[in-house]
This record gives sequence, structure tokens and C-alpha cells, in this order.
Amino acid sequence: MQKDLDCLNGRKEDQEENNAKAFRLLANRALNDEDPLTRKHAVYMIAMARNPDDIDTFVQALRDPVKEVRSQTTRALAMMGEPAGEMLILLMRDPDWKVRYRAAEALGMMKYTKAKAALIERLSDPRDHVRYMAVKALSEFGDEDVRTAIKPCLYDENPYVRKIAAKTLGK
Repeated sequence: MQKDLDCLNGRKEDQEENNAKAFRLLANRALNDEDPLTRKHAVYMIAMARNPDDIDTFVQALRDPVKEVRSQTTRALAMMGEPAGEMLILLMRDPDWKVRYRAAEALGMMKYTKAKAALIERLSDPRDHVRYMAVKALSEFGDEDVRTAIKPCLYDENPYVRKIAAKTLGK
């Protein structure tokens, strides 16, 4: 206990080094721990710092096999805001549909207007999940270009894509 207190009262350089060690430990837990709940909570804790240097850790965590970890990571990336925006646009072309889905979700949560073209492109994604999330993300923008792009989704083969398109266009 005394050692922990001494650390808190130590020099600023020592505190910064300890913080860096703690974040490296959290990043390792977020990506490698056997327990999905630990990975999810580690992502949450890292996100609280809102440090753009952690975006790469979040991008790796988007590939987690557990849905809840990917969901927490999506929220973490959305919290990062603009620093994560360009990376998320790049992820819209990822071979893994789950990554494209989560990237679209984060871009919509951020209301990142620079992503409109990438999201519109995903309206014709081979995976219906991605098309659904692209429509949902685009619903945050609501301008005429977006409405025009979404209209063909009213005839999508997937009923959920049709439903979100109708809801979006009805706003």
C-alpha cells in the first residue's frame, strides 16, 4: 500500500511512466486476455483517456471474436471522434464484414460527415448487415444526397434494410 502511495506522490516523470505502463497493460488485456469481459472492460478503460494513440488498439479489438467486445470497441472509436474518422473510413473496405459493419456504426455515432461517400458506397455491400448499418449511419446526416442514395434500399432483398431505409426516409 505504501508503495502505491509513494507512486502517487512521486515525480511527474515517474507518474507518466507508470501511466504509460498501465495503458500498455490495459491494451494487452484488451487484445489478449482469455476472458471476453476483461477484454471489453479494458477497451472501456482505455477509451476513457480519449488518447488518439490508442486508435490502433481499438482497430485490432474490432476483430475480436466476441460481439460484446466489438460493440464496446465501436463506442470507444466513436468517442475518439475525428482522430478515428479517417481510419474508420479505411475500414469500410475491410474484407471482414463485421469490421465494415462496426466501422459504419461508429461513423454514424460520430456523425462524421467526411464519411458520407464511404457509407453510400456500402449501401451496395454484399452483406446485408453492412447495408443496414450504412443506412442507419447515413440517417444521421439527412441531406438530399443521402436521401437520394438511400431510396434504392427501399427495394433491398433484406426486410431489415428496407425497414431502416423507410424509417430514414420518413424522418
